[in-house]
Amino acid sequence: NSTMLMTMRTLVSVAIILSLMTAGITTAQSGSRSITSLANQSSFSPTQRAQIETFAADWASQLSTGTDVRKARRELISPLTAPGVTPIFRQIYSGAVLDDLVKVVDEQEEVSRAINAIQIMGYLGSRQAQSWLLDHLDITIEPRMPVRLWSAIALSRARDQGPIEHRSQPGQLRSVR
Repeated sequence: NSTMLMTMRTLVSVAIILSLMTAGITTAQSGSRSITSLANQSSFSPTQRAQIETFAADWASQLSTGTDVRKARRELISPLTAPGVTPIFRQIYSGAVLDDLVKVVDEQEEVSRAINAIQIMGYLGSRQAQSWLLDHLDITIEPRMPVRLWSAIALSRARDQGPIEHRSQPGQLRSVR
């Protein structure tokens, strides 16, 4: 009976620890989702910047290695589709997530993950994201046809976010046409 009691206590302890760990993960992700409320701000505290960076890193990691790539894409796009997104938020958010998205495209053999990353880039609206997309329309830079195609689609979405500023834009767009 003593052994049975110890086993039950151990199982209950393990169950409590697992539920606390799961609650911590859920809380972290729920807290991360709240950056949508930051999207229309024009100034950010260091804590808010850290919150944006954590959100971007967490979901970019999910995009890169997680099982639910579509959910990661939706979460990363969500703050960018909020009403009244400010240019400074776009800049901070793009700075926090763009390098991770580029890694997903460049380092993943799985084209579907790359395409999801490119779709997110189309919503960023930053000069760096637009420049990357424009560069990846070129077959000499990007040999994978699906990546070039989705770069063109994302670039068209990026144009909705603001003007595209790239030194070789006219020549590249003419060659794509």
